[in-house]
Amino acid sequence: MDTVSQFENVHAQLDARIQSTGHSKWGFVIYRCTYKSDEDWNKMMTKLEEKDAEPYHMAAFNLTQRLRDSLTYAVFEDADLEAGGWYNEYRQHPDIAVGEPWKTEQPSESAGISARYDICIWIDETSLKSILNEPENYVAPEPGTWTKEEEDLVGWVYALRYYKKPLPGAEREWMRITFSDLMTRWYILLRTDGWHHEYRQHPDIAVG
Repeated sequence: MDTVSQFENVHAQLDARIQSTGHSKWGFVIYRCTYKSDEDWNKMMTKLEEKDAEPYHMAAFNLTQRLRDSLTYAVFEDADLEAGGWYNEYRQHPDIAVGEPWKTEQPSESAGISARYDICIWIDETSLKSILNEPENYVAPEPGTWTKEEEDLVGWVYALRYYKKPLPGAEREWMRITFSDLMTRWYILLRTDGWHHEYRQHPDIAVG
């Protein structure tokens, strides 16, 4: 299968999965955990939206119009998350987002299998800088093979899973993943069944 067909197939899978849930919105919810610079944050969001709109800047790889129209960015902002540290906040309140208003934005019996309501993204100052400093179109090496210099070039975010109450081994419910293809390829990979397959123990960064 050629590269163009691979992308078209991924988009078809994504579209079918969204339709099967009865939802009209998709995309990870993002938790903002740094407030040092609104300008840097806005640059990151622009970079994210540009990557989602036209991967690799080739028209054949664009999202379909229906996927583009239904991709909904939701950013949860709370300065207290920065003060206490994102990980401490998560450990103390693993259900932090379960009761938020967006959890009921698309009531559906299939909501539990939607990545939008199973996994969220957290971005702190360190991950924000990694995203802004990542060279354009940089491809991360396989985990365990890269040098410190190569790792420093990778843009990444924290991916976390939602639970109504703490589970044993909660440290396995978060990891660092590459920023590249965050709202497309990663959205498909990090479902309930895919999480443990893609999981990488910190400080490794999952590349998908």
